[in-house]
Amino acid sequence: MLSMATVYAKIDFLHKQCMTFVSEREQRLIKSNIKRLYVSVDRQEYIVNWTRREDKRNIKLSAIGSADNETGYVFQMNLNYDPCISPIEIEMLYLLMIIMPNTPIENMQDSG
Repeated sequence: MLSMATVYAKIDFLHKQCMTFVSEREQRLIKSNIKRLYVSVDRQEYIVNWTRREDKRNIKLSAIGSADNETGYVFQMNLNYDPCISPIEIEMLYLLMIIMPNTPIENMQDSG
């Protein structure tokens, strides 16, 4: 059985390899003297299973990706996931949105 330290070391190694790969490709793209990029954008939705036995609601994550039409190079995929916010904060913001539907969400969040 693998230890958690080994698993995280492998994840860190793969992350470093991916960043090196992306850096090389994007440097090549910058130097390629492209006059104009034609970019396609795609949105995907992922339904993920519940994380706790007590709360069996599925969660929908949305992601947006963009790619160069000529080369097929995929720039990045952005996922609407924020590991810094807790489920309780999300539920409270949702309830505030129901109570005060015309208030911008930025005004509902704690600024500190």
